[in-house]
Amino acid sequence: MNDLILSDAQAKALRAIKEWFLNGTAVQQVFGLFGYAGVGKSTIVKHVIDDLGLDDEDVMQACFTGKAAYVLQRKSGMPCSTIHRLIYHVSEESETLITMAQN
Repeated sequence: MNDLILSDAQAKALRAIKEWFLNGTAVQQVFGLFGYAGVGKSTIVKHVIDDLGLDDEDVMQACFTGKAAYVLQRKSGMPCSTIHRLIYHVSEESETLITMAQN
């Protein structure tokens, strides 16, 4: 992914995602990346996940439609679902992490 040249808008989105992840998740748990088809949303997803040192177990990707989820999963190589399906996905934390978060 190092040879990827981002457009100005993609670079701005990348910076916004990194800022949110590093400093804003306590205030806003979800980051939404929106734009018209073909503007490069899927292109930067894998790039930003790699850049932050995350993997597919750390990230939940979801889209409004099944077609969009399919495209994002195909381009990023990571699991993706519809928002509707994600609502029913249960993610539980360990007792240690829950205790740490409460303190």
